[in-house]
Amino acid sequence: IDQPSACVDHVVKDRATAIHCRFHGVDVVNIAVADLNIQTLEGAEVTCGSHHCANSPALDCEKARDVAAHKAIGAHNQSQRCALLIDVDCVVQKRSLLLVLFFSMIEPLSGIGCNLLVPPKGTMVTPLGSVYCGKRIEMVRPHSCLTSYGCRRMLETAFQPLQLGPLTLPNRFIKAGANENMSKQGRPTRAMRMHHEALIKGGVGMTTMAYVAVEKDGRTLPDQVWVHDEAMADLRAVTDAVHEAGGKIAAQITHGGSFVTGVFIPRRLQSSVSGFNPAGLLRGNMFRRAMNERDMDRMVGLFVNAAERCFEAGFDAVEIHMGHGYLLNQFLSPLDNQRKDQYGGSAENRARFPARVLRAVKEAVGDRMAVIAKINVADGRSKGAQLEDGIVTAKILEEAGADMLVLSGGRNVESGWFTFGSNMNLDAMLRVIGKWSLSGMAIASTQASVPKIDFKPLYFWEYSTKIREAVSIPLAYLGGVTSADNVSQCMEAGFEAVQLARALLREPDLVNRWREEGGESLCDNCNSCVAYIYHPAGTWCIHQPANKLEDNQILASQG
Repeated sequence: IDQPSACVDHVVKDRATAIHCRFHGVDVVNIAVADLNIQTLEGAEVTCGSHHCANSPALDCEKARDVAAHKAIGAHNQSQRCALLIDVDCVVQKRSLLLVLFFSMIEPLSGIGCNLLVPPKGTMVTPLGSVYCGKRIEMVRPHSCLTSYGCRRMLETAFQPLQLGPLTLPNRFIKAGANENMSKQGRPTRAMRMHHEALIKGGVGMTTMAYVAVEKDGRTLPDQVWVHDEAMADLRAVTDAVHEAGGKIAAQITHGGSFVTGVFIPRRLQSSVSGFNPAGLLRGNMFRRAMNERDMDRMVGLFVNAAERCFEAGFDAVEIHMGHGYLLNQFLSPLDNQRKDQYGGSAENRARFPARVLRAVKEAVGDRMAVIAKINVADGRSKGAQLEDGIVTAKILEEAGADMLVLSGGRNVESGWFTFGSNMNLDAMLRVIGKWSLSGMAIASTQASVPKIDFKPLYFWEYSTKIREAVSIPLAYLGGVTSADNVSQCMEAGFEAVQLARALLREPDLVNRWREEGGESLCDNCNSCVAYIYHPAGTWCIHQPANKLEDNQILASQG
């Protein structure tokens, strides 16, 4: 489509409102809303950011000439996935009616539709103009839906299929990768299989097996899953269970680098830089070394191998973890990366090696499975990566071929409170790992310097919406999605998917409940589940029955 255009006809006469949507002169849809009488009429038209109104004293329209809109139309012509919105907001003085109409087109032309959001009678509104071309240029009331009608429409979007590369998800709800500790000797257990199967039955379109290490030395915990021959049958048992339940599953693949806190490695750990390694102190991993080109080539090969083996095991996607202080984040973050070569310094240089990994994985398996990357919107520390760095990373990974980015934040050691949008539950942590253990005493000693953080829904919103504005690639919003209205807000803002973790531990069937009745999550964000990552039975919500230890002792393929 070389010159996209759209027309919307508005005629308001007494209580009859006519809305006629056309694309290149072709009738595509008529809209019926609330108690208004909707007819198809010829009359006023809106074309490419300007409009003319029929002679009707009841309608007061203002010109919608927006420079950003025309820029977006230009970007549309360069985009493979096209979503065009020519939007006119008209204030009807007698009824205080805000009309927000938009066309959505995805290549190939799978559908064209209009949405009309109408605020309650008596609501005073002002004209707003916006264009959607792969991203929302302006949003209407970004912290809430316009009306219950608008929220329902946006929530319905979350239950529509989503295409990510060669993969089609049944809906836009994804269980976020979060360490389950449901594995034994590097192999998934029956508990892991049951956990992900329950999430799919509870309504999520795709679940994520968290932290599959690309090699044994890349683990952060002793029993953590890593890619090796003996694990394949157990990985397949998990993916088969998920598929039989009607869902999809991603493997979160990564390497700990110098962040290896749970196992001793009898050699210096690989990282972006050399020197003392505070993160490995308690396990004797006190020193790290800067990776050279040969190391990087080997690491790229490990990620590619892991992706290929995950495909063999039945996974539908791989999520390359580039956040939270793991190896690839040790290149992205200036908290670690003080290199003076082409891999250090600017945000572009720091993203060079992670992008190289993603590009190689995409080339190897991108025609067979979705390739996703999880990044930090920011590190949550003044000397760490900031939002501007996150935007640069997102742009570079978009260019490298990622099918979607998951937007997280924070670092496991330096700013866990930023990752979770709230403080650690110290009592739960000490109860699980032991108050007088070395780890327990170390954790307790660090809490005095941690800022007091009160949880709020959508706590990464100000960061993630800026990244949404900067890229056209599909994005998954993560961080404090606690209600169906939050989901609607994310859809309205142009995010293609939402990821949840804690809320789904509290209610594995939450997505099904939201489909039926909406409402709030029952999760109180106490963060006890984070502590139970270290429990021998695997993580669970303290408001649910405890996991059975025996389920975490039997391999997934054995019962």
